[in-house]
Amino acid sequence: FPVTINFLTTMGADLPLITKIVVGVSDFFVGYWFILVPLAMGIYYLFLKYISTREGKRKFDQLKLKAPLFGVIFSYLELNNFCFVLELLISSGIPLIESLESLKDAQQNLLFKEAISKCQTEIANGGSLVKGMEQSEVFPHSLRNMLSIGEETGRMPPILSKLGRYYQIQIDYKLDNLSKLIEPILLFFIAGAPIVTGK
Repeated sequence: FPVTINFLTTMGADLPLITKIVVGVSDFFVGYWFILVPLAMGIYYLFLKYISTREGKRKFDQLKLKAPLFGVIFSYLELNNFCFVLELLISSGIPLIESLESLKDAQQNLLFKEAISKCQTEIANGGSLVKGMEQSEVFPHSLRNMLSIGEETGRMPPILSKLGRYYQIQIDYKLDNLSKLIEPILLFFIAGAPIVTGK
């Protein structure tokens, strides 16, 4: 690539704008790597320190749920875990509030942990699980409707099991089709390659 650029420059060719940008960025990294490497390490260290705090962890987990392409997968993973673990605990005869406490420890995302805490508070005050879930945005309307039926009919475990399988299917589907979702990005770079190389 540098040889091609030098040749085109020597020949007096007018390089495309994107090529000039790429060359400039490349020269910058080559010329200042000894500054950029410690800087990147410092930024990474500060990032780890930030997400080790509760507020930092909450912001980062919120960002993950809203991330393009991957946000829905992160959400489905938490919902899948919520359904399967809660179904297992309730089926084992563990009281709902205690089951939610164990479930909270099993969740990875802080927003889901906080949502489960709200459910515990609602139940402790004489309310229902679904009423507690309505106080958080992490639980979809369809999930709340199904669990409402489960609470009314006393068939919570089998409904949780079906919901868990549903989210597992959705996760598998999203992962299988992830390449199709990022295909436009790949095509952009592939189509841009001839322009960058000047070919």
